[in-house]
Amino acid sequence: MQVKRAVAWATIWLQRYIARSKRLSRLYFQTLSFLSRRALPSPVARRVEALACHPSINWPHMSYRPLPVTVGSRTKIRLIPHIGEADQSALFRNRMDYESEVFEWLEREAGQYDAIIEIGANVGMYTVFFDALAKTSAHPRPHNIFCFEPSPKAFERLSANLAANGCKHVTAQRAAVGQRSGTMEFFEPEGHLTNGSLVRSFAGLFSTSIATTQVEVRGPEHIVALLERYPKVLLKIDVEGYEPELLDALQDAILEFRPHLVVEVLSETVDRLNQLGWLGECELSHLRLKSGPKTCAHLVCDSDCRDWVIRPRNIETAAPPRN
Repeated sequence: MQVKRAVAWATIWLQRYIARSKRLSRLYFQTLSFLSRRALPSPVARRVEALACHPSINWPHMSYRPLPVTVGSRTKIRLIPHIGEADQSALFRNRMDYESEVFEWLEREAGQYDAIIEIGANVGMYTVFFDALAKTSAHPRPHNIFCFEPSPKAFERLSANLAANGCKHVTAQRAAVGQRSGTMEFFEPEGHLTNGSLVRSFAGLFSTSIATTQVEVRGPEHIVALLERYPKVLLKIDVEGYEPELLDALQDAILEFRPHLVVEVLSETVDRLNQLGWLGECELSHLRLKSGPKTCAHLVCDSDCRDWVIRPRNIETAAPPRN
């Protein structure tokens, strides 16, 4: 164990030296990526990634070409990697294990939906995945994918990933979805592009340095307009701590049109989500690794598997009065 630690720290110190030169850094990552993706078994490639992307190393900014990766069990997409973010794994591995339980469930189930609405698309990892499912199916379904992302930087990377994949079924909007149309402050913690939020306290969990921008917001009526057009819709929500407010705002639409939902449940939101009374009218399924979905009476927080499927049960039930 001591030898492994010594080797690891020696590697980190060597990389700190390499990081002083952008030219050396680029050559180093090109070589490392080539060898890792082609020659190393996945467990070793993970270790190489962890050492190369150690947070103590200040690598210069480098741009990378889109790389092919497999997500879920079989779906191939292309991602533009960025050091320090989830998509960095594309530099080192042909297969990504990021949220594999969600991708695998979607591979099995997405074909039943006429449209997918993705709120909080970030850099578009799921967006290009949905488009790939549509393009590889004999009868493409979902035909229509709508995604919303308010962060200017994340949306720029989303657009680049859409272009790299030649996406044909996606309509992307640089906007949040919130309680009402207009503008809101959006908070982005430094160095954590995936954790930008409409909730300042949530963004503050990741950094004391927070950039604040005004972003466009689409109110529930925009989601209603989409739900009215398609008989069966999947609504995927990952809005970094804003889930309780958003689901409360969409309550009437959900109970009227009965879309299925995939929602991220965090320790910061689980109690408030369980207080939404209309969830009692839904089937709640926890997407878990290996063992698959498990039906539960209420939402719980699991740091390893954070996503839940929510299916409204009774199509005849009217929306309850709002407080």
